[in-house]
Amino acid sequence: MSKCNLIRNQLFLESNGESTYCCESVPPGTPDRKSFKITDWDIKRKHDLRQYEKSTKGWLVECGVCKHHEQLRGWSMRTRNLDERYDTDNLRKAVIKTSNHCNLACRMCGPELSTLWQKVIRDNYNPEFAAHPEKFELEESTPQEIETLKQKVFTKDFEHLIFSGGESLLSKQNYQIMEYLIDSGLSQNIEVHITTNGTVKIKDVWLEAVKKFKSYTMEFSIDGVENIYEYIRPGGDWNKLVDTINYTKEVAPSAEYRFNYVAQALNAHTMNSEKQKLIDLFLGVNHIQDSFNDCISILQESPEDSYRILTPELINKYGIANYAKGFKYSEDSFKRFMRKQSWLDKAHGKSLKDINPDFFNTKYYPQEAINEYCT
Repeated sequence: MSKCNLIRNQLFLESNGESTYCCESVPPGTPDRKSFKITDWDIKRKHDLRQYEKSTKGWLVECGVCKHHEQLRGWSMRTRNLDERYDTDNLRKAVIKTSNHCNLACRMCGPELSTLWQKVIRDNYNPEFAAHPEKFELEESTPQEIETLKQKVFTKDFEHLIFSGGESLLSKQNYQIMEYLIDSGLSQNIEVHITTNGTVKIKDVWLEAVKKFKSYTMEFSIDGVENIYEYIRPGGDWNKLVDTINYTKEVAPSAEYRFNYVAQALNAHTMNSEKQKLIDLFLGVNHIQDSFNDCISILQESPEDSYRILTPELINKYGIANYAKGFKYSEDSFKRFMRKQSWLDKAHGKSLKDINPDFFNTKYYPQEAINEYCT
């Protein structure tokens, strides 16, 4: 079965005003989903409904990640939205990025989604891994785009709003949207979901606002513990993250809680040993994910950051064979990975060797490839 209701009843909005129907990544080598300016609403909707009809006849090429997840763990973003209430053309759900303002420069991210990443590029420009710094800037949804959301998306049928980013809690547009939904009386029928990197404590005005929705979820992005977390997410501080989570649990005990763990090459060696510590961060509150598998997003779209740079020997050593299904080792991707980490380590004052010396072990990689880190 390949039918996906999200194609016809979900919106994914980027901070530059581009929109499509899904926020899931596409497999490497697959063209991105066709996007439209949200202000070109009628054109976008006609396209999305045509894509939905195609999905009832077979898998769309851009839907390979959901297909992979279903083969791996039996569920995906698609299968979560197959019940009858989503079997409609009406917009039910939206994932909204109203700004790319972000105070972290996560290694698997980029300047399109993070203003701190933009600073990294300006200060340490490397043409292999980023376009010229002048191409990137702070992006925020325009008044016209917000108005389109109000007129076309936020109707009486709408029921699930996810704020993403950038860093959601830094976006003034997100708070303005919540104010509109409260004032219009729509909020009482809407589940609101705030995705955060855990560096910003939720403000009292936000807290009062989310309590006026049908329910609210706080989702924290965490890809490791202590030094692994700080390496993957430059700008982050593990102790401050834990403090923010504990603070949020205290001031928002009625919230539902989730965390998202991006499974990638940089945390492959510690994932199994750290997962219980991550789960324990959410003891005492309503953590709605049934298992660690429910918390994992397997990185696909960036080959040099994914399991493609791990040799079969390391995949077996780390005990991640089940997660790495479908990934084939690429020495070219590994060399690019080493060059990228060398560049970022110089920018952030870090060392890949301190994180995982296996990447420098000739038992697993040829010396020629390892030397790419130094060059």
